[in-house]
Parts: sequence; C-alpha cells; structure tokens
Amino acid sequence: MFGISKALLVAAGGLLLAGFQQPTSLTGCLEKGTAKDTYTLKSTDGKTYSLTSPTVKLSEHVGHKVAVTGTAAGTETGALKDTSAAPAPPAKSGEAAMPSGALMVTTLKHLSSTCK
Repeated sequence: MFGISKALLVAAGGLLLAGFQQPTSLTGCLEKGTAKDTYTLKSTDGKTYSLTSPTVKLSEHVGHKVAVTGTAAGTETGALKDTSAAPAPPAKSGEAAMPSGALMVTTLKHLSSTCK
C-alpha cells in the first residue's frame, strides 16, 4: 500500500511542476498585432512571436526595440489571438519551449525608440 501511495504522490508532484513554466526572454521590434490588444515581436533572430499582457502596456512601445520576459501562452488559455505568428523555435538548453510562438509578457525593458 505504501508503494502505491508514494507513486501517486510522485505522479501528482510531477503534474504540478509541469504546470509551472520557465520565464523566456526575447529582444526585438514591437509591432501592433492584427487582433485587439495583441502585438508581435520581430526578434533579433528573425522569428516573429505573438505577445499579450494584462499588466504591461505594450501599446506604449509599438515601433520600439524592446526586451520582453514572460511565459509561454497557448491557445487553450485564450492568450493567442493573432494566429499569424510563426511557430516557435526548438527550445535551447535551459529555455522553455513556447507553443505557437506566443508569449504572455510580464516585464518589458525599452532598448531604443526605433527599430534598426
């Protein structure tokens, strides 16, 4: 009986940990998305990501070069409204994978008022 309880506890713990996502950071040019309250980031590696945020005022940085940090946002949360974003690249070691190239932004750092 102890073996089954321990196995269930380990499995439940694994499911809980799977729900926590590592923060991901991206740098690039912020643009307005096609849907309301959505934005895209053309990153310095040439890929495009869909961004949303309930707390960071992304609209104030459209056309600027920015560094954003956040967690992957999937379509199941309703966070991905602009489906024109390119698929996310494979995660590098120590980085979280971003499903559908979508990021729920938690912080933004202004780098430049223009994109070059």
